Amino acid sequence: MRLSNEKLNDAYIVKDGTHDSPRYVDDREAYPLLTSKNIKDGQIDLTDANYISKEDYDKINRRSKVDKGDLLLPMIGTIGNPAIISDEPRFAIKNVALFKENKKKNSIKYLFYYLNSQRVKNQFLSDSQGGTQKFVSLGYLRNLEIPLPRPEDQKRITDILDKADSIHKKRRETIRLADEFLRSTFLEMFGDPQIVKDGIVGSDYFKFSSGKFNPSKNLNDKYPYPTFGGNGITGYSQDYLIDYDTIVIGRVGAYCGSVHRTTGKSWITDNAIYIKEFKSKINLNFATYLFEFMNLNRFADYSGQPKITQAPLENLIYPDIEIRHQNKFGDIVERTKKLKQKYQQSLQDSENLFNSLMQRAFRGEL
Repeated sequence: MRLSNEKLNDAYIVKDGTHDSPRYVDDREAYPLLTSKNIKDGQIDLTDANYISKEDYDKINRRSKVDKGDLLLPMIGTIGNPAIISDEPRFAIKNVALFKENKKKNSIKYLFYYLNSQRVKNQFLSDSQGGTQKFVSLGYLRNLEIPLPRPEDQKRITDILDKADSIHKKRRETIRLADEFLRSTFLEMFGDPQIVKDGIVGSDYFKFSSGKFNPSKNLNDKYPYPTFGGNGITGYSQDYLIDYDTIVIGRVGAYCGSVHRTTGKSWITDNAIYIKEFKSKINLNFATYLFEFMNLNRFADYSGQPKITQAPLENLIYPDIEIRHQNKFGDIVERTKKLKQKYQQSLQDSENLFNSLMQRAFRGEL
């Protein structure tokens, strides 16, 4: 299959949204202003969008009117995260590039996949300008070259990639549903653990301890022992702090209150709290979900950097659930985890297939 390199500005109509600061209004009946934060994983999400007046909306759309089927690409921040407008739009855009078909009728969906390829993402990362807030200019995008086959081949390629992408998304959705199944099963079996009439005080149930600082000289990805911080595994250590399975709770920062389970020998950093001793028999699968549903982040002190101390965890009332019921839920977790492992391998396989097809497509090998 023959490919010809063309500049984006020759292959498509390329515009950008406003760079001005339109007046925001506190009116949900007004018009949303879409920026880079409103494009997530190839989807448009206006949940946290600012709203502008009809006057500003009309002014922006006179320059860069968005239509169903157009492609949007953030030019600031999360560059290289394109989305195709699937519904009739009722929003204006700011600092976002707009791509439309021109007389050549090149496929917008083909462009979507090309801009999503790892090669182009790396190129954006390398060529972006600015300090903390990275950006690319409209001129840069217009001069970016794209390998284009004939329109009929573009259609065939996008059909192949659509099918591969659909398989990948279904695998990911299956894993999400498995997680949702466990959460709903826990609530069905035990109810909301935050609503406890009779229970056990935390200090009678658990002995908590803060983790310990681990110097960087002890850390290397080649070492055997996982190191847990506030948001799970942060690296690997040549030493271990504990040699048993337990639960780790984020202590400071954005992830304070997050819950993770360790297995075997591991190190817990001083960014986390862990259960040093279980004073009553407890199923760890049950306990992991119990702590997640306790919403521990509500005990964080936000006077400075968010942080949680051991005191509220010790004073909290936990539901008193018979061990046989805990074990029943634990068995469900284990069976579901085995299924998830199969799904995750299938997800990885489908992702590898999709990425391979993307590479072949833009080399003219499909």
